[in-house]
Amino acid sequence: MGNASTTERQVFMVQRVYESTSRIGSAFAGSRAHPEFSEENGMQLLEGVSNYNNLRFRLTYNLIGHYKKLGNDCSAKQDAKAAKDMATKARELCNILAEL
Repeated sequence: MGNASTTERQVFMVQRVYESTSRIGSAFAGSRAHPEFSEENGMQLLEGVSNYNNLRFRLTYNLIGHYKKLGNDCSAKQDAKAAKDMATKARELCNILAEL
């Protein structure tokens, strides 16, 4: 049961971070969606993934890179608060990735 709650917490955290960052990112990155979640890349994402943990690892890893880019975009636009929020969310995802 402890393992299930850890997984549920990780999934909730990834979803929460993605949703909140998407709202901020849309404002600062010209409404560009993360390419990993586009319909065109959906099948490519699944290629080479042998199980749920690999998929979860790949999505989390790619989200970290996406949030880093959004943070850099926010920093370039001189929005320190949003850039710090992106860095914090990327760090949260790194912690989740370390647990996988």
